[in-house]
Parts: sequence; C-alpha cells; structure tokens
Amino acid sequence: KSSGTKYTMCPNLAMIKEATRSYGLEKIGTVGTPCQVMGIRKMQTYPMGLRHVTDKIALIAGIYCMENFPYDSLKAFIQDKAETVPSKVVKMDISKGKLFIRTSDNETAIPIKETHGYEQSGCQYCMDYVAELSDFSCGSVGAKEGWSTIIKRTDTGASLIDNAVEDGVLVEKEIMRLIYEEIDDKHPLWDFVKDKGGDILTAKILENWPLVWAGLKKIFVDNGPIRL
Repeated sequence: KSSGTKYTMCPNLAMIKEATRSYGLEKIGTVGTPCQVMGIRKMQTYPMGLRHVTDKIALIAGIYCMENFPYDSLKAFIQDKAETVPSKVVKMDISKGKLFIRTSDNETAIPIKETHGYEQSGCQYCMDYVAELSDFSCGSVGAKEGWSTIIKRTDTGASLIDNAVEDGVLVEKEIMRLIYEEIDDKHPLWDFVKDKGGDILTAKILENWPLVWAGLKKIFVDNGPIRL
C-alpha cells in the first residue's frame, strides 16, 4: 500500500541519524530527491554533529525531480484541480507533461504548468534535476511506459546496476541508440546523456523482482548486507 510516488516532502535525512544511533544499523541505503542527495553529500563532507553516522551510508539512490509540494499545498491542489480529497486518491503520476490524479472511479490529468504556485518555495531555485551526486539516479523521463532511465554515477552504483542485470533482476537497453530515436538537444536529459554512452540505460524490473534484495546483498557480500 505504501509503494509508488508521493508528491510531498518527506524528512528522509532526519531518519538516517535515528537509524544508526537508535537501531544500530551499520550499513544504510537511502533514496532521495536531488536536493536530499546534496544534503547527504554535505553531511559526508562536513559531518559536524553526525559522528559515526555518515560513514554508515553505503548506497545513495537519487530520483529525478522537478518540484515537490508541502502537504497543505498538495491537499489544496487536489481539492482545487481534481475536486476530490487526498484520502480518495489511489495513485499520482507525472507523465508527458501532466500530473495524473487517480481515484477509484476517476482520473484527472492536469498540465504541469498548473502546479506552479503550489510547490515549496525552494523548488523555484532548483540546481539539480537528475541527482548528479547520487550513486545512481533513476526516473521515468526519457523512457517508454514500464521502463526507467538510469544513470550510473559512481563505481558503487554501476556495480549494483550491472549485477542486477547479470542476476536477471533488470533487463536493460543502452540509451545512446534510443537518444537518436526519441530525444534531441532540446530534451531535459540531453546534456547528461550525449557523452555518457553505456553509463546510461533504460531498464525495467522483471517478474522475479524479489531478487533485488538478494542482488543488493551480493554487491556488498564481503562487508555484510545493506539495510534499506
């Protein structure tokens, strides 16, 4: 029930300290928006007040993000644009320039430009759309239905993705061939893919998705599993 994207803010970073100090976790994998990933890297560079915390972050997965919403703004937006309430929403999704709000009996498609004014103020000064500082970043932009665009950014991220493909968890297609078929120099990902070659791919999880956990453990088997 908790899977999928929630377009509202979540205090992920606040939980990292609790995970290490209250629960004693020695190896943590975290998922965050680009600004959250920037925060983690700052924590690792200047770990003031975070002694024995940041060295336990073993994997950082970044997700593409254009904007995010405080809960009260999201609630108002849903009521104003979709004429419903959050408790009735079963899924939200951004695709092809529109925000889709789905209830059990209806779907409302709203142009992204109509969300402006509801986002948190910091999103107006965003410096990173594709989580450049993560170990790997992932999202649906530039990919066909059912696929995700993945950018391998560090050796850790590349190792994880490559092993997932090798173990049959992911099926991949290198994106360079797809670039010339589907996107051009006006596409928001162009600057990040034009010189990357095999470091960027589109992938989708196969039916044997439970192997993702086994794949994560395999990557770090010499040092023990990651806790997600």
